[in-house]
Formats: sequence, structure tokens, C-alpha cells
Amino acid sequence: MMNTSNPYEGVRLPGSVGLPLKGVAMRVANSESGAVEFEPDVIGTLQIKGPNVFAGYWRDEQKTRSEFTADGWFKTGDVGRIDRNGYVHIVGRAKDLVISGGYNVYPKEVESELDAVEGVLESAVFGVPHPDFGEGVTAVVVAKPGAVLTEQSIVESMKARLARYKVPKRILLVDELPRNTMARCKKTFCAIPLRGSIPSERGPLGQLPGLQCHHRECARPQRRTPFGLVDHDVKSLGLGMRSLAQGNVQRDIGYPIAECASCGTAAEKSSRVLPFPTRSTR
Repeated sequence: MMNTSNPYEGVRLPGSVGLPLKGVAMRVANSESGAVEFEPDVIGTLQIKGPNVFAGYWRDEQKTRSEFTADGWFKTGDVGRIDRNGYVHIVGRAKDLVISGGYNVYPKEVESELDAVEGVLESAVFGVPHPDFGEGVTAVVVAKPGAVLTEQSIVESMKARLARYKVPKRILLVDELPRNTMARCKKTFCAIPLRGSIPSERGPLGQLPGLQCHHRECARPQRRTPFGLVDHDVKSLGLGMRSLAQGNVQRDIGYPIAECASCGTAAEKSSRVLPFPTRSTR
């Protein structure tokens, strides 16, 4: 469904998805209260209304009520702003928003700055639980062929580009980003190894200890992930994952997570997942 476009004749604004198409209306609503924002350039959730918008979810009245406003506008799930000339600018997805220390961090902004660093091919930014800030801004970065990057060098570069609260607290260097069938990065899968309880001891910088299992008794095939090859104990990487995250991992690895639950190697490795530094260790 196409809702906006930069005009064929007229101003084509870089960084904008353009103007709403004829017959389509878009507006910005406050992310917390839902109140409509009438001032230009205010960031909030984008809502849409028009003949191209579907009437509702098939046989799911509850979801329809939750995804549409009382006056019939569809909540797109995108976060953005509309400038004074009517051009729409998208800054990210509402579900991807990271709230760190009470501040809103939009991953797309951080990713744009990371991608501008020399030697960076692409990146993905997301939030994971943090003992001090609620959520910690975290990034996975893919380097260009031949480029030599370190977590510390990228962090220092980000400090000159972004406000301090937006600078990733951890940056993991990976070979590739996980993608779905639509080639979109699966950020939930990137975050799985860092979810759950955070150990008190700080792990080594730039590494994810124990992500490759060497336990061979179960003869499970290794699967490629953004963090390299992992074996059957990938189930343990979540540390506190619940049904949704476990379901995602199970789908990706192709066999039930419940199998090999007694694997001692898995339990040992899961206790050494990379933590954030706490105030006491900084």
C-alpha cells in the first residue's frame, strides 16, 4: 500500500518519503497520550486515513479497535513528523523505540550515524535491559571487507556525532545481519543473546562469550546466526526469554528448544553472556 511519494514535478526532498497521495490524509499523534499534534515538525506516531486503508482485521474486532482510532484513523506504527510544507519524515518504528534513562532514542538516527563511520557497511540498533537506565542502546555492526573496526573506536566516533544518551553502550561486530524473507533486519534475533538477567561481572569488550557450543553428544547441526555458528544450545542464549522470544528462536533453528534442556554445556555458557557495565563497574 503506497501512501506518500515525492512529487514527479516539484520539490523532491531528500530524507523525506514525500507528500501524502491524493485522497490520503496523514497526521501525527502524541506517542503517549494519543492526542493529535497540529504543530509542524513534532515527532510522534503517524496515522493515516483514506480509501486505500483497509476496513479492519478479518474476524478480529479487538485488534481492529486497538489499531484504529475512534474517529477511524489507522495507526501505522511508524514514528515520524510532518514539516510545515506537508512532507512526511519517518524516523523509525514505534516498537523499535529505545527509552534509556527516560530519554527517547530512535534507532534509525543512530544507525544513520553508525553507517556514516568509515569502514562500516551496515548496522542495526536496538535496546536491551540495562541495570541503570532501564534500556541500553545497543548496536550490531557489519564492517566493510578489509576494514578494521573496534568497539571502542566506533564508540569514540559516536560521541562526536550524537548526544551522550544516544551513544550505544555496547557495539557488537558481526559478519552479517539476520534478515527475514523481505530482507529486513530481524532486530529481535540480534537482541536475544543479551536479554534477561545481567551478570554482575563485566564480560570482555567486543565479544559474546560462549555463543558457540562445542557439545557434540546430541549431534545437532550448527546454524548460522549473526553471531557466527551456534549449536543446539542456542536456546540458552536468551537468559530469561519467554514464549515469544523462544518461539522466534525455535523457528529460526528449526527444532524444539525444549530438547537438550539438561545440557550442562548450555547452562554453563548461558551464565557468561556479555553484560553491560553497572555503575559500580564503570
